[in-house]
Amino acid sequence: MLVLEKNPAWMQLQQHQATLKDLSLPQAFAQNPQRATQLSCQAAGLFYDFSKQLINQETLPLLIELAKQQKLNTAIAALKNGEAVNNTENRAALHHLLRAKEAPQDNAFLADCYQKINVVKQRMKAVADDIISGKRLAPCGKPFTHIVNIGIGGSDLGPTMIYQALKPYQQENIRCHYVSNISAFDLQRTFELIEPEQTLFIIASKTFTTLETLKNADAAKTWLSAYVTEENLGKHFYAVTSSPEKAVTYGIDESAIFPLWDWVGGRYSTYSAIGLSLTIGLGYDNFEALLNGAADMDQHFFNAPLEQNMPVIMALMGVWSVNFWHKNTLCIAPYDARLRRFPAYLQQLEMESTGKSSSLDNQKIGHATCPSIFGEAGTNSQHSFFQHLHQGTDFTPVDFIVAAQGVEGYQEHQDWLFSNCLAQSQALMSGKTETQAGFEQHKSMPGNRPSSTIMMQALTPKALGALLSLYEHKVYCQSVIWQINAFDQWGVELGKKISTEIHAAMFDDEKLSQFDASTQQLLQRYKQQKG
Repeated sequence: MLVLEKNPAWMQLQQHQATLKDLSLPQAFAQNPQRATQLSCQAAGLFYDFSKQLINQETLPLLIELAKQQKLNTAIAALKNGEAVNNTENRAALHHLLRAKEAPQDNAFLADCYQKINVVKQRMKAVADDIISGKRLAPCGKPFTHIVNIGIGGSDLGPTMIYQALKPYQQENIRCHYVSNISAFDLQRTFELIEPEQTLFIIASKTFTTLETLKNADAAKTWLSAYVTEENLGKHFYAVTSSPEKAVTYGIDESAIFPLWDWVGGRYSTYSAIGLSLTIGLGYDNFEALLNGAADMDQHFFNAPLEQNMPVIMALMGVWSVNFWHKNTLCIAPYDARLRRFPAYLQQLEMESTGKSSSLDNQKIGHATCPSIFGEAGTNSQHSFFQHLHQGTDFTPVDFIVAAQGVEGYQEHQDWLFSNCLAQSQALMSGKTETQAGFEQHKSMPGNRPSSTIMMQALTPKALGALLSLYEHKVYCQSVIWQINAFDQWGVELGKKISTEIHAAMFDDEKLSQFDASTQQLLQRYKQQKG
């Protein structure tokens, strides 16, 4: 494998970036009235404007050449065709197949996987339809009115974010709740909101060994047992897992277990049975619309040439910022309060996927990879960290996300929301010079700070599905260029292992000595103060 830094296109881009250090974005727009049109694209109902990035007419072709030299087209085909793109675990990554609208042709493996997916989808639809209609009742004879999804990471972040984002589409007679953290506050607060006899718990864990999930599930069983008989306790629980035998041992009825597969990574699993709470809380038709939006973006990604491919271009803008401008942060600013959990969702998607320092051929890499992701919904974010974005000593690239239509009946709010979104990207670019500020340095802003804007007509299930798919494929493209595996997460495992050892040391002083002095001190203090 050719070292990335020795790639001819990489070296050309380094030289090219040096010529752009004095690029003025306001002047670039003034000199080229077509710049905005030329540096925008659309797909699957989304519009992507990257014209405020620090690029000129030569930059994108050079980045496309880098993608070609890194064999991105081949990698996209490998993902689509079910090849083992997860090389450390020798697995395919078939999240795109979860939302495919028709069976793949001339590929027996994918056709078989597609058939299994459809069987599970039909089960999910049947359960959702029966619970929503009241055909399937709780053991007490009343309808289920509360769904509690117990999971963490990919088994929580996607469903939580989507359910919140699609508030107008939520079923009126059912409320979904999401419990993830082992801090008992989440669980306790949820218990205060639900009716035990009319609550269905979904234990979502791919391995069915996740500590936080099982401890919360244990607590839910204990709490519920005070309200329902032992005979009926199991009828309040479903499980989603790739280890059904563990779920059965735990006490979940086999008919209440929904399968996962090893070719679906946790952070890509929302479209699988991990989305069971969504099919009930939003209705299956809305869940299917989410899948269809993602599928539309998939088809664009698989078929559009690199020069017109939205996820590819978005990935290249990221590579340009990280590796050639050396900006190791990315701000996500969704201008819709319903998307306030979207930055957290992307933190897992991007940072767990590309937060790697080993190449595909198991060598330590010499270039930067994943930026640190942070963000908050606008306009709240304007009153917190946007001060840093405008006047900090270094710039942070920003992804703005906004819809033309907002909450029905609040047009004035939406007009101001949209105005604020555009104003922030304009202000980041234009800044305010010392001359304009009357030579008051504390009022000056350097400007020339890059951003991109993703726009949709309205935040619908279909548009949200397209947005999620866009970022998924962006992450994959960046992993290909950076020569890393986007689908493993070995860094997550070490802390889990050590936490088990520390927990044991809480109850065995002889085991304390294996830890550093700081850990020993804090453990001793914890034991003294925990009560």
